[in-house]
Amino acid sequence: MKASLGYAHDDISILFTYIAMDKYLAKNGKLTFILKQTLYKSIAGEQFRSFAIEKINETIPVKCIRVHDMLKLNPFGQGQETSIITLEKNAKTSYPVQYDVWIKKIKNRLKQADTGAFVKENSEIIRMDAYPDPTTKSITAPWIAIPQGEPIPKFSSIGNNYKARHGVVNDLNSLFLVEVIKEVDKQLIQVRNLGEKGKKKIKTIVKDLEKDLIFPLIKPRDAKRWGIATYQYMLVPQKKAGENNESDMRINQPKTYAFLNSFKKELATRKSKWFYGEEKPFYSLFGIGEYTFQKYKIVWCCMSYQPNFSVVSEIKDDLIGKKTMIPDNTIGYISVDNKKEAHYICSLLNSNKALALFLLKSSKSKWGISIQMVNQIPIKEFDKNDSNHIKLATLSENAHKIKNESKIKEIESKINIIINQHSIFHD
Repeated sequence: MKASLGYAHDDISILFTYIAMDKYLAKNGKLTFILKQTLYKSIAGEQFRSFAIEKINETIPVKCIRVHDMLKLNPFGQGQETSIITLEKNAKTSYPVQYDVWIKKIKNRLKQADTGAFVKENSEIIRMDAYPDPTTKSITAPWIAIPQGEPIPKFSSIGNNYKARHGVVNDLNSLFLVEVIKEVDKQLIQVRNLGEKGKKKIKTIVKDLEKDLIFPLIKPRDAKRWGIATYQYMLVPQKKAGENNESDMRINQPKTYAFLNSFKKELATRKSKWFYGEEKPFYSLFGIGEYTFQKYKIVWCCMSYQPNFSVVSEIKDDLIGKKTMIPDNTIGYISVDNKKEAHYICSLLNSNKALALFLLKSSKSKWGISIQMVNQIPIKEFDKNDSNHIKLATLSENAHKIKNESKIKEIESKINIIINQHSIFHD
């Protein structure tokens, strides 16, 4: 379901690994493969973590003997999420699984000519124990890794009171992302689509469009800690997913409709199934609804391990006017209508306690801080009558206003003291 809607990333290596075990291993035979490290700590690896070969007439158990996490070692030098796993057929996986994290001790990149002895000598191997996340009660849950021999930390079984989600999906940035050239009049602005500069190459054209459908867009490079650096522009032709507003757009935004219609063929070749259906316009978006346009959002970059959260709201742009900031699909966010509430949440997510949970659960790879992880942070609902909630909100507001790093550290210290001394998170 998630894959067909365009926001789950299935991996063919899962199927390949299980077929190889089924076809080539004798009973209690062992297999060692190089696989993506994200299979252990992501939602997409859930099927892999079942550790069973499912056949029509039988289920064959598989034992995970050991994992070498080589993300930071980066053995191939291209930023691949590398791990080595050893599996045994006809044996059952038991936890903890030995999970060895390799960390390079030298600055220089490892070379193909380096010997195994050289690599071991210049690497630190941290022995860890891996378990399914205990907050989920599922044996196929993403793993947490803790130092070998230490007990599993206590986690709250109560998740986040607020729902995190991913931003808007369009599957054709080359069209929907635009450069604003100039204001034409009160209703129109001149724009240029990314075109050949985008990942999917399409023609680049300059057109006058209705400015009410152009919004400020947050992408990963824009999201920082306690604030955003920049923003881009995106054409947003719908207010909710699947909205059939073609008739209205022909009347109220005829220039924008004509612009989109000129790319109808390119829009029809988008991969995600969500964009298609009898009632859906050819320019449909996914991951968009009332929540997209709420006044305040707590945003972060999902694309790497960057536990940095910020509050964004409306901006007043000289060209497009006062608009709500829109997160793109690689940005995670929580949306609320109350300013104090937004900053309270931001303080908690930027705290040391939240960081400790992220460190345990994150693969620290491409999708380092997932939506699921943030939904599991045990944040209580904001209480305007709780003085500590108000203090946390005020500290976040102050952190967003200043640029001095030492002063921001002081604010973060105050946030952590309040959280440590009071029951701010769910127990």
